[in-house]
Amino acid sequence: MLELHSLPLRGRWQGVALTEGEKNEQEVILNFNFTIRNMLAEDYEKIFAVWQITSKKALSSADSKENIAAFLGRNPELSKVALCSGEIIGSVLAGHDGRRGFFYHLSVLPQFRRHHIATKMVTEAMADFKKNGIEKTHIFCYVENAAGQNFWQKQGFEQRGDILVFSSAT
Repeated sequence: MLELHSLPLRGRWQGVALTEGEKNEQEVILNFNFTIRNMLAEDYEKIFAVWQITSKKALSSADSKENIAAFLGRNPELSKVALCSGEIIGSVLAGHDGRRGFFYHLSVLPQFRRHHIATKMVTEAMADFKKNGIEKTHIFCYVENAAGQNFWQKQGFEQRGDILVFSSAT
């Protein structure tokens, strides 16, 4: 579903580049509209550029263009992007295994954060999980990512203390 969202933004971003070569150290007021739409494989380069700013630590070879295209093919119309003036400002990968939903790489560019863009992407993806019969969704969040943990708790996710994640190369 393509829905137009309009937000008046007020914020202070110390040293965040708002445009190429521009550093803003004063209060910025931006009025902008953004849209949320399904992620397309053709979005990869722009999404990857956002991830380089927001999620670099979490990226691996599993996030190659080919792997993301395959993921989107297996999970059509679940992953989302947020756009402002036609440019991708945020994204979330969403997929399921037939039983449980999973979120990966939720990201919003720093200058657009704290205006519910991530919440709107997650809400739309959760509604799509529900349409697909998925009753429970998980997120992997780094232990040191306090902001991420706080965000997911505000979305109604509960931290599990009864399981550990084990990983292995295949």
